[in-house]
Amino acid sequence: MVMKNALYWILLSLLFLGIQDARRAYASPYATEVLSDNPVAYWRFEDTSGSTATDSAGSNHGTYNNVALGQASAAPALGTAAGFNGTSADVSVPALGVFADLSIEAWAYIDNFPGGWSSLYNTDGCAFPCAHWQFVNLDVPRFEWALAGSDWSNGFVFGGGSWYHIVTTYEQGTGVASLYVNGQFQEHLFVLSGLVTTQSLGRIGSWGGGGRFVDGLIDEVAVYGSALTASRVLAHYNAATVPEPVSLVFLGVGVIALGVLGRRRATPPSSSTASRLSS
Repeated sequence: MVMKNALYWILLSLLFLGIQDARRAYASPYATEVLSDNPVAYWRFEDTSGSTATDSAGSNHGTYNNVALGQASAAPALGTAAGFNGTSADVSVPALGVFADLSIEAWAYIDNFPGGWSSLYNTDGCAFPCAHWQFVNLDVPRFEWALAGSDWSNGFVFGGGSWYHIVTTYEQGTGVASLYVNGQFQEHLFVLSGLVTTQSLGRIGSWGGGGRFVDGLIDEVAVYGSALTASRVLAHYNAATVPEPVSLVFLGVGVIALGVLGRRRATPPSSSTASRLSS
């Protein structure tokens, strides 16, 4: 009996560790993938209170303005998202510098696409080429990256009420900017040459000077001083949607083992066993 009790508590401890490991599998792999690509800034929106939007990659912390924290994100691995009311909510972030190569990444859920623009990430009042990163709904919702003095939109049509993983990349050497949605390459948005500047203060969820507010949720905004490859974009997306197999194995084994032990403990002794115990 002592050995059975000891085994029971050992398995219970392993189950607890398995649960914790499973939680970490959902909580950390995505951030690990993002951080392995050395973002200049990475706002996860995991803050539970206060006005500071923590930069998980460094010290480029932002400020929440009328943002609802603690909202459900696209997947457990992403933790929580930030809610934007479409009229006054945004996150102000520091100037990040000038880049030869650039990638911008975020998860977005739009409740409603107004006519015109909804800005996911924007740099205030700088001369082109700037990082104006937004949805445009002039006929149907598409994505637009305003660079080189022109607004360039793609052919992918977005829908309200769905989460999207959006990544755009730009390489100065080739002059090519590319769009990825949900881990998949969609198209080249445009071709240009020159540096891209984010030297002005930035805004997440609005145009900055006013207007173009997002009505929905935004999460895991990352800015890189490099052009992510297609394989890295897909790795990021997969990390948000696929838990670590080993965690699920340990968790499953623990549940099964405890179930078996529980049934054994609940099974009444046979008549022969009972007679031996009473004698």
